[in-house]
Amino acid sequence: ARELSDDSYLTFASELYIDLAQFEKCLSEHRYRDIVLNDLRDGRSYGVVGTPTFFINGHMRRGVAELEWLREMIESILASSTEPDVGTEKNQCP
Repeated sequence: ARELSDDSYLTFASELYIDLAQFEKCLSEHRYRDIVLNDLRDGRSYGVVGTPTFFINGHMRRGVAELEWLREMIESILASSTEPDVGTEKNQCP
């Protein structure tokens, strides 16, 4: 595993053709630090220990989610859901 550091972030940014001056400014100011730490805390509270992690209707999948798993989850959700009441006032466009 690669260790993450400011230098590695700058390398990634360069490889992705990101404006390095702007990226370095954000990095040095810790502009998004609180947002990232909050996301990390939230993820941990749901049992996320790495990426990728998927949630579909409360079902967690760690690692790569195969297309078949995604299809089964979505079909199961669609089969158990009720038809939307399209005629009600709350579902109509303003």
